[in-house]
Amino acid sequence: MGGGDVKRFLILCLATIGVLALTFGTNCQEKTTPVVEPVPEPIAPALPASLSETTIAKSVDTYNRPVVKRDSFYDDITTIYCSVKLSNAPDNTEIKTEWIYLGEDEKLIISEESLLRNGTCYVCFEKGQPFGGWLLGDYEVKLCLNGEEEVVLPFRIVATPPPPEVKMLLVSASGYVSGTQYELNGTALNRGNVTLHDVQVEVLFYDENDNLVRTDTTPLEPSALPPDEKAHFWLRILDSRHQIKSYSLRFVLPSGEEIRYEWP
Repeated sequence: MGGGDVKRFLILCLATIGVLALTFGTNCQEKTTPVVEPVPEPIAPALPASLSETTIAKSVDTYNRPVVKRDSFYDDITTIYCSVKLSNAPDNTEIKTEWIYLGEDEKLIISEESLLRNGTCYVCFEKGQPFGGWLLGDYEVKLCLNGEEEVVLPFRIVATPPPPEVKMLLVSASGYVSGTQYELNGTALNRGNVTLHDVQVEVLFYDENDNLVRTDTTPLEPSALPPDEKAHFWLRILDSRHQIKSYSLRFVLPSGEEIRYEWP
């Protein structure tokens, strides 16, 4: 083999080795899985702050939730409550109330109050009885959230009805024989809430066998008996045969109405 042939042979060997190396290297490369970056979930927009469950009430619980809901109150009520649920409120959310009397000619703001709250919770506002008492008529509570009017709640104040009449006496009495006469003395305390007028005391006398012997009447004196005041009655009858052993009483108004009574 001449020198030229040797050179060509070496070049051919080197070329073959290069092809083999390239092929071997390509086949030995590790196959890798491409990394897929996770797509972030879209962030839902924050819900706006809101008011709900707005209520006028006679009372609230420890969580400021209404207990006794009302839209009408007697004028002897000492405190009226306004309960509202605040939802999704960021820090320093302002809730404002105006308590307004709806007069015939104009509206009169009788009270204003603002509170700062956040989150979701019940909020309570209260209005005590004004100096001089509640004016009879229509009212409203205006609720604003961050300066924007949200809700108007109406309510009414009506006259407190008078208490029912109570007529009752607390009575003490004693009867005794004086010679041929029987005497009865007693007092009656008015335990009711109305003045009693011209009350007649009807006395029923009985013998030892509880048979009715006779009936007599005598007035309470004085004739007008206001609540928590006392009146007296006295009666003397002839009982020469000493028949009278006991008695019972009835207290009667001129209308015929009988007044209930108790012993001490």
